[in-house]
Amino acid sequence: MLYGSGQHRPRLVAEMKVPGLAWLEFEVTGNAARPTIRRTAVFDPLGLFGLFYWYALYPEHRWVFAGMLPAIVKTCHAGKPGEGTSAATVKCAQEP
Repeated sequence: MLYGSGQHRPRLVAEMKVPGLAWLEFEVTGNAARPTIRRTAVFDPLGLFGLFYWYALYPEHRWVFAGMLPAIVKTCHAGKPGEGTSAATVKCAQEP
């Protein structure tokens, strides 16, 4: 589910069953010529099992998140319709 906390700061809330609350927040700053995207993963664990879950899966999360932004940028610049991009939703440094 997507919650907008501003046009330049979309938040994706995890809908999967996890022992706590989880979301990804993207923050877009800069200008059209040189945008910057910052991704923040947040997990609010529920109890001791939630803490165990987070730290047990930390290596996998680190690996997935490390490749996430480069993959988004690559897909965006490829601009291939039907491959996760849309002219209406993804604009790579074309407009502020």
